[in-house]
Amino acid sequence: VKYCVFVANALPRINSKLLDRMRRTTLTKLLSKAKKITLTNLVNFLLNRLAEISVGIAPALFILAGGEKSISYNRYPTSPETEILWLHTLDYDLYLKEKDTLSQVENNTGVFLDEYVPFHPDYSYYNTSPYSTAEEYYPLLRNFFDFLESKYHVRIVIAAHPRSNYEEYPDYFGGRLAIKGKTIELVKKSEFVIAHSSTAINFAVLFKKPVIFVTTNKLRQSGQSALID
Repeated sequence: VKYCVFVANALPRINSKLLDRMRRTTLTKLLSKAKKITLTNLVNFLLNRLAEISVGIAPALFILAGGEKSISYNRYPTSPETEILWLHTLDYDLYLKEKDTLSQVENNTGVFLDEYVPFHPDYSYYNTSPYSTAEEYYPLLRNFFDFLESKYHVRIVIAAHPRSNYEEYPDYFGGRLAIKGKTIELVKKSEFVIAHSSTAINFAVLFKKPVIFVTTNKLRQSGQSALID
């Protein structure tokens, strides 16, 4: 079967130096890795290796890549005949559509790139617990937004996460406008961006917006910490 591998939207890997900065001891690292080893993971690993060796999975016909580093994300067999087709990310397509549309920057307005931290569906998919509860997380955000708005006379707007459903919840953002599906427009019109580690930071970079990276004690204790760093 002829097939291709798509790695154009690969996320940045966590730099080992950043992990060291988290001051984790060697023993802690080993214990952390050991906890992730399950029977299912071991079986899947062995089956994948056996499939490549004994069943003889053909090398990929070509790789759809986005940037040199994305190539390292490919886990399928390749050969010297495997062709690399250079693409760019979906975010850049959106940028090309948006960059020439007329819109005025709203002075003194910042946009927060929401990550739906307490409720993201990935927790269910990976069978893990949220990095932080809503009761812990949102009051900290509101306090920070209140501080910014009061001290610098700015207005904070929320770019709601694409999978969020804040209509079903209380007002977690203290009356601030939360808009879903308009992230690139909100970033383009804003004066600055607030974020944890959202991939929508791409938009801030493309539109040359300054970014304020924020974290919490709970996020610092999670894998999210190195991503933010």
